[in-house]
Amino acid sequence: MKNKIIEKTFSRNEISEVYEKYTKYDFPKDELKTLPHILKLYDKNIYLGKGFFGYNELKSYMFFAMSEKYQDCALLDFFAVNPAYRNGGFGSLSIDMVKNTIPFKNGIIAEIEDPAYSKTDEEATIRKKRASFYNKNGFIKTSITSVCFGVHFRIIYLPLKKGNTLSDNEIKNILNDIYKSIFSKYDFENNISIDITSL
Repeated sequence: MKNKIIEKTFSRNEISEVYEKYTKYDFPKDELKTLPHILKLYDKNIYLGKGFFGYNELKSYMFFAMSEKYQDCALLDFFAVNPAYRNGGFGSLSIDMVKNTIPFKNGIIAEIEDPAYSKTDEEATIRKKRASFYNKNGFIKTSITSVCFGVHFRIIYLPLKKGNTLSDNEIKNILNDIYKSIFSKYDFENNISIDITSL
């Protein structure tokens, strides 16, 4: 399957197309940035979109956010598989491919919704399944948690080079810088918090 999938870096217009066709339907409203916000970050060179295509059809996509002052590690802002191809292995394949092509030599940070704050048993099951997926694909747990606009996250991390794994303190500082870069000062001070805690 891998040799039939092509990875492509999105242009500004392609980010808009993917957002309108997929992203705004793939993610809960309380986790979703607006398209103008994303494009503003793209224009500042701190946002990157990757698409994975088979037979000219989008199988999955990833959006990454970066700090203005440190771009060797990025936040996986959005990652989704085309609904028509879910449970077909494309999510794992996309992560496997991006490990070798992404420009972030110090790895990738990701947020996963904390199961402890689930409103229903079904939601908790979905969140635990998502955490298991990332763990299976090389992401490791950290002791970092964050709250963004009322949504509680656990922070996970994908090191991309052997022997080049960041510490939790380093990850926290980078994530703090990313949040400062992608949100307004008001939003950062009033709607964002990051802590190191025991899980």
